[in-house]
Amino acid sequence: MHQVIKYIDECPPVKGFRRSAIYDLHRNTCQFIPNSMFDILKNIEGKSIEEVSLEFGSDPIIDEYVEFLVSNEYILLCDAEDYLNFPSLSFEFAGPSTISSACLAFEHPSSYDLASCINQLENLGCRHFLLIAETVMPIQYFTALLSSFQHSSILSIDIYAKFNPATSLEDIHAFCGNPFRIRSFLQYSAPSDQFIPTGNDGFNAVIFVRQSIDTKKANFQNIQDYFSINMQSYCEAQRTNLFYNKKILIDSKGIISGGQNPSINSVNVNTTSVLDAINAPGFSETWGVNKDLIEVCRECEYRYMCPDDRIPVKCKGGGWKQETECFYNPF
Repeated sequence: MHQVIKYIDECPPVKGFRRSAIYDLHRNTCQFIPNSMFDILKNIEGKSIEEVSLEFGSDPIIDEYVEFLVSNEYILLCDAEDYLNFPSLSFEFAGPSTISSACLAFEHPSSYDLASCINQLENLGCRHFLLIAETVMPIQYFTALLSSFQHSSILSIDIYAKFNPATSLEDIHAFCGNPFRIRSFLQYSAPSDQFIPTGNDGFNAVIFVRQSIDTKKANFQNIQDYFSINMQSYCEAQRTNLFYNKKILIDSKGIISGGQNPSINSVNVNTTSVLDAINAPGFSETWGVNKDLIEVCRECEYRYMCPDDRIPVKCKGGGWKQETECFYNPF
């Protein structure tokens, strides 16, 4: 019976400058392939092995490529009459929330109403929060802050707190055990590094790190540690910026930003609601700057899995670039 090649849509190939990658969105892994294999992949859909051999010549490497793709379940051979029973998968992305995640920095006493901001963001669909305390605070402060959100729709809260020698590990465990959905409690500028998992799936982890945290400039030293290989990230990265899309940042002075330079068109949460801020012209522009629009990034095989936190900058002649060099150079 006549058999043809069907490519598995959940394993899209992504071409880079020197090499390509196959994203296995079902297994959350990726495998590198030569660009020559990518070129073949884009031209074998619906064809038989014989047709592929005729098109690309009787080169033994073609047989090796096909064997590799079949053994890794990136393609399958199916009867020609069954081929049309495999509809193409759509990679369109749409999320129900106006804001998906938020980072809020604050001091004590805070220059803005932190609880009010969290409430506003939750009403906009925000389910994930990172709270960064820039000054030493007692654990009771966080307990009081989050007490009103015990029955909220928030899914996870991460807290970065400046190390407080007066706070015992028992106090932290008791706090994380409350129904606040705490995913991690990290104390920076601590005397030593320590990681203490206390819950399932990484929830309620207590972390101590010696390094300080510059809340005004986050920077991943090795962005590969943060790669996200899954269906949602891949779909989101097709048209949006994987790091900044639907993310809002509020600094310790109350300045709201959505990924652009906070000094540009800055608004303060004390005078402007979060909803009015994100609806302002240009506020969410960075959200839609995906890697295909950015110089260098568009040549990178990692571009649909990389949550790069560098702020893209508009070029004078159009297009986008990054002002700082990435840890990885695709060239």
